[in-house]
Amino acid sequence: MFNINRFSISLNGTRHQALVVLPKRTIAKSSFLFIHGAGAGNSSKEKVLAFSDDLTRQDVSIFAMDHSGAGEDAPNIKKSSLKKRLEEALEAIGQYFSQEEPITICASSMGGHIAIRLLEHVQVKNLILLAPAIYNRRAFDVPFGDGFTEIIREPESWRDSETLAILEKFRGRMLIVYGTKDEVIPRGVIDLLDRHSPGITEKEILLIKDSTHALFGWMKSDPAVARRISQKVTEFSL
Repeated sequence: MFNINRFSISLNGTRHQALVVLPKRTIAKSSFLFIHGAGAGNSSKEKVLAFSDDLTRQDVSIFAMDHSGAGEDAPNIKKSSLKKRLEEALEAIGQYFSQEEPITICASSMGGHIAIRLLEHVQVKNLILLAPAIYNRRAFDVPFGDGFTEIIREPESWRDSETLAILEKFRGRMLIVYGTKDEVIPRGVIDLLDRHSPGITEKEILLIKDSTHALFGWMKSDPAVARRISQKVTEFSL
């Protein structure tokens, strides 16, 4: 059992909807950060609730928020950018996480790029990537509505991503969850992340048979898969 506290926070002068999920027996600061994907309508902080039961049973406290261009800010999706979302994540971490303890970051789709960039700024012990995306280095500070799409649609542009050099320096644990029928993220992205993480202390790539990019939707339709993913995410959060 757990408690959910929903609220709004101010980041860079704008309001963002957020939530904290706490085990009933603790009031500690969050140790698990969830970063959602790109879509304004289908990606939000609420998706972390798919893992919350197993995580809070292990006394893991969770923080998640809607980034710019998501949730109530969905109409402004074209004004958002990877850079803006990274800045939002860093500010939120400063407010809701202990600066003395390493954290777990769990990120979905576009959030994967943000999560890896955070490795340069935050102490991270566990990195959990769900159908992760990475992007060409030229896309980082380009607004989503001002040339971003054109850059990322260049064939295999993700191979020249600044995230790879950052990941090579990571010395924590890493879990990647990937659907074998993901129509959005090429398998080459997963292989590249695998090759560029030589210093990982523990690594697992969990393949979900027949799942598309919509891993959370797949979890809703298949309780056995949902249980498997939730348990594995929890295992890599401790």
